[in-house]
Amino acid sequence: MNTYILTWNPRFQGADGDKWITEVVAQLRRGKKRRGRWSTGISHRQRVDDRVFLLRQGPRSPGIVGSGYVKVAPFRDVHWELSKRRLGLKSYYVRVQWDAMVLPEFGLSRRRLFRGVLRSSIVNAQASGCRLTEKEASKLESVWQEHLNLASKNVGRSVVRALPTEDTFDDLDPSGIGSDGAAKQKHIVSGVKRNPKVRRWVLKRSRGVCERLGCHITRSFAGFLDVHHILGAAKGDRVWNCVALCPNCHRETHCAPNRKKINKELLRFAKQFRGTSKN
Repeated sequence: MNTYILTWNPRFQGADGDKWITEVVAQLRRGKKRRGRWSTGISHRQRVDDRVFLLRQGPRSPGIVGSGYVKVAPFRDVHWELSKRRLGLKSYYVRVQWDAMVLPEFGLSRRRLFRGVLRSSIVNAQASGCRLTEKEASKLESVWQEHLNLASKNVGRSVVRALPTEDTFDDLDPSGIGSDGAAKQKHIVSGVKRNPKVRRWVLKRSRGVCERLGCHITRSFAGFLDVHHILGAAKGDRVWNCVALCPNCHRETHCAPNRKKINKELLRFAKQFRGTSKN
């Protein structure tokens, strides 16, 4: 899978305007899918399931405002820009399924992109369809996902996976899926050494209920609570850095869009035990 930058400058006559992006954000927030074609200029190297990022240009709020996957390979059609269309010029297009979109004022800014994310030639690119290096693509993906989590209230997102595998199962016999006696794989794992006494003390403190505010009101989890290191075990294997959580709440501390807020609230709770004899 390759990654490309698609450009968008709403100032050009014939380009989609701000109304378009507002509609896309609203549609994704409602849990609906959004597909549409987008120009790749003279570039036609894109393939189905390639990753794309939408770079807004112009004087107002320039930066990355969207991402998605190519669902239809490049095809030629009349040019989107009116002046070039009148001359009979054509452009290449791909069909994109957008998986995330933000309003321009909440985009990933040019200033952030210049800080070790993308080359200046990419950030300043006028042509759509520029390909990123693997390093750039990985960095941009990471920074973009972090940005979306921070701006969660202003983000339209849907789950779109670009997997080079067959994902239709209506014609498959389930008895033939998988294998018997699968081959073993060797894994080398490194981690932070933890004191088992800290875990036991935190579980004892919890009295068998999830320590996230509100969760324990309706459910008890005696026997299968996790101990979560709020700031990470490397920061401190101490009771004031740990809370007992049910599996669902534990998952949210790592994956929820508002996980930073959740962990901040948990740390506020746990710090009250900093002065205990087992801190």
